[in-house]
Amino acid sequence: MAPPLLLALFLLLLPALIAGHQHPTSYGSSALSEWRPAKASYYAADPEDAIGGACGFGDLGKHGYGMATVGLSSALFERGAACGGCYEVKCVEDLKYCLPGTSIVVTATNFCAPNYGLPSDAGGHCNPPNHHFLLPIQAFEKIALWKAGVMPIQYRRAVWYPRKAELQVTVGEERVERGGSGPSFQYGQLVLEFDDQIVSSDVMAVLSQSGVRVKNVKCLREGGVRFSVNGRHFFFTVLISNVGGAGDVRSVKIKGTESGWLSMGRNWGQIWHINSDMTGQPLSFELSSSDGKTLTSFNVVPKDWEFGKTYTGKQFLL
Repeated sequence: MAPPLLLALFLLLLPALIAGHQHPTSYGSSALSEWRPAKASYYAADPEDAIGGACGFGDLGKHGYGMATVGLSSALFERGAACGGCYEVKCVEDLKYCLPGTSIVVTATNFCAPNYGLPSDAGGHCNPPNHHFLLPIQAFEKIALWKAGVMPIQYRRAVWYPRKAELQVTVGEERVERGGSGPSFQYGQLVLEFDDQIVSSDVMAVLSQSGVRVKNVKCLREGGVRFSVNGRHFFFTVLISNVGGAGDVRSVKIKGTESGWLSMGRNWGQIWHINSDMTGQPLSFELSSSDGKTLTSFNVVPKDWEFGKTYTGKQFLL
């Protein structure tokens, strides 16, 4: 059983940990406080714009993303770590151009490059520290009229369950219960009564491992995760696409029949690499996403695999 001191320390530090990762917001309503403020603009997309991008996905239609995509400013892009992640976006404040009651879930597939020749508040929309979403017009018009131009939005990735929802935390074999009138330590459930608020992905992973249930925007994908292998001789790369759940991939391991699990490095976007000769071996992959979940696809790439081919594995459970 866990020492009572450990349990008390966990309860004391949890609110401070969360508060320290909150994004400042100018909106006072608790009903909106789970959303983060940002701005969005659009570009007139044609079929050629669905090919390429800073995440390495190539043909977005072929990989299942279509036009429900977004290019993120550097403050959100995280040097490619955000690639594949899903964001729910809605238009706010602008009653003239917003489509009331609408939102859209988009996938990060590209980078909105900064323009340092312009100030961040006067034309440099994607300059740090701005949180900016560059949407294809097909996605933009799901939430606002095109005449809006650059508009204020709100977005979210992971949020708490609503206020007064029961969130269970188990430390060892001992459980604690805390109600609205103050903490009462006993075996049972831990009820954390916080206002709805956003939780960053790293804090969310810690909380998830501690047993705290969090709700996040899910990427809904058809079929399994796709592994597109490429490279030459000892340089092996894999593009990981069509990822469900959180949508992004934060770490990758590979295993052949002649090796144990080997960590791969992020080459760029969602293309991962390793300097090792993997030919003639069936290959397994272990993926970890930003919500702390892990997916292992054993022998997803057969022994007679070829560079330039795509193989389909299992999918993250929603």
